[in-house]
Amino acid sequence: MKLFRSTREIAIDIDEVNTRIVFNGQVVVDDPNVVLMLNGKYATAGKWAVCGIIEKAINPIRIRPLGNNSISDYEALEFMIWYFVKNINVRSYQCGLFKKPSLKITLCAPVYAIESIKQILANPPKKIEIEELKIVDEPTSVKLGLR
Repeated sequence: MKLFRSTREIAIDIDEVNTRIVFNGQVVVDDPNVVLMLNGKYATAGKWAVCGIIEKAINPIRIRPLGNNSISDYEALEFMIWYFVKNINVRSYQCGLFKKPSLKITLCAPVYAIESIKQILANPPKKIEIEELKIVDEPTSVKLGLR
């Protein structure tokens, strides 16, 4: 019965340059992998970090967490992933009356980042509950897509 169903399926594709998130069959996030750090704290990620208006900020820093076949900043990568997942507004697509939605996440990532991303997704924020997690590396996803 749809009244008590509260699971959401999300597909995340993390590339070196940008991240795409598919939710309910639509691409809801297609943003560059950039994190903006203001006054020593992570402020925003994606397109808002690239073109964000910075008027009163002290030492604005833009960080690219992935690049050159390595993870340059683990904390920035963690912030970026959870920023994107939180901002797709899963709760607005509510099916259950009282349950907070749990997520089924299928994630595609570069081979060198798989272990770090597993660690990031193993400790979700309090407002996000992960029911099932599947992680696929890029070469495997390309093989599956060609068949």
